[in-house]
Parts: sequence; C-alpha cells; structure tokens
Amino acid sequence: MKQITLISMLINMLRLFGQSNPELKFTKQYFKKLKREVQGLELISLKELEIKTKYNGKDLTHLLNNAYSEYVREEENKNEVFERYIKSALTLYHPKPEFSFDKIVPNIKDWRYLEELRKIQQHKEVEYVYERYNDELYIFYAQDSEHSISYLIKNDIKEYEIETEGLKENSIKNLLNILPEIKSHGENGYFILTAGGDYEASLILEQSIWTKENFAVKGEIVIGIPARDLVLITGSEDEEGIKRLKETINEVNQTGNHLVSEKIFIWKQGKFEIYDK
Repeated sequence: MKQITLISMLINMLRLFGQSNPELKFTKQYFKKLKREVQGLELISLKELEIKTKYNGKDLTHLLNNAYSEYVREEENKNEVFERYIKSALTLYHPKPEFSFDKIVPNIKDWRYLEELRKIQQHKEVEYVYERYNDELYIFYAQDSEHSISYLIKNDIKEYEIETEGLKENSIKNLLNILPEIKSHGENGYFILTAGGDYEASLILEQSIWTKENFAVKGEIVIGIPARDLVLITGSEDEEGIKRLKETINEVNQTGNHLVSEKIFIWKQGKFEIYDK
C-alpha cells in the first residue's frame, strides 16, 4: 500500500513539474506542432529546449533557446513567433531548395556556437563549412532562402563543386546584393548599424564600411556584436561609449536571442580583433 502511495505521489510531482516548467511546456508544444506537420516524424528524446528526432533514417536536433527567448519577450504576437520558428524548422524535413552560388552568404558565430555543434555531434568533426575569423569569431557559410538559411556542409563543397578559395569574398558580395539598405543610426560617437535584421553581424566582413568617414568616433573604431541583428559602434578613446557598449552587450547576452559574442572588438589592419580594454 505504501509503495502504491509513493508511486502516486511521484506521478503527481512529475505532473506538477511539467506544469511549472515553462521551458518544458514550450518544448512539448513545439514538438506537437512539428509532428502534426511532418508525417512519419519519430521522437528520440525531448528535454527543456532540446528535441532530437529521426526522419527518413536521419537524426536531427532542434535547439529551441532562440525560439523560446523571443517567445517569452514577445508581449502581443507570441503565436507569430511560434509559427515563424516552426516554418523555419520544417525546411529541415523538406527537400533542399535549388542550389545557387549567388545565395551563399557568411554568418558570424562565436566559439560557443561551435562548442554547441560539437556537443550535438558528440564531439565528432563538425560537418558545417566554416573558417576562423579571429580568436573569438568564426564564419559559417549558408544558402539564404525566403524563410530560413541552410548551412553548407562539407559534402556540398564536393557535390556542387564549390571553390573554397575566394568563398569568403564571393559570399560577402552575395550578402551585399540581398541586403536592404545599410543604415547607421546615432550621434556623438555612438552608433547602431541596421540592415534588415538577419545579417548585421556579417557586415563586419565588408571592409569598406569601417571608416572614420562613416563613423565619427574618438580613436579607433570599436564594436560590439551581441546578436546577429545588432552591431554597436563607438571609439577606443570614448570612455562613456565603451561603458555603454559593455552594458548593452551584457544585457543582450543575458536576455536576447540569436546571440553572437560577449566580447568587444577593435578595427585593426582591415579586420576586427578582440579589444580587452
């Protein structure tokens, strides 16, 4: 009798945990919607903000940190956020869009993203096509499409006969062709760069942008890229600007989504390097 009571208590505790764990609840809702849209989808495992599935013999992992972060912060359009991420996830289960060299674009990520990939792939060699930019950042290459981006894998290089030499330069040209107008907002030595909301961080690769004519700052150009859609600019000799930069970077890394880096960077000899001031 005591054993039955203990089992009953355990079941009730698990139910309460599920109800009081919003991350787990969100993950379950996400998978329920995904399974409804993808016939034959198998669940391998599900935990807070991580789903592992099998489809047509292929294992896939969904990390929901960005989706959940944006969902929580959105006051009025939570369903729109949910549906947008589901739509993007569905591209993993549909045939790849027709390959186009003109759609290959660079994406900036930091070491945390690379470590997460290694964990997902159980520390095997990362399949994605990427290269180191500096001691903190990496360039991952992807094909841009209407609703999502598809990261290039090493097999794509062979299948589509992609020339790796000059890949970065060509992807930057493609990026500039697909972006809306690039704008700088701000004054008094502190600026924000905008360009549509998806690829702002990748603009660190376009050297022509980073001039004192474009950004009137004190000292050398210093930036923060806490998220993919947020590039903050100030000067190396602007103490107030540096302080403001660091505060914003910390805040975004604690509460934002699509994170890129916790560091600040200084423009030196045609590229950005970590700035430790």
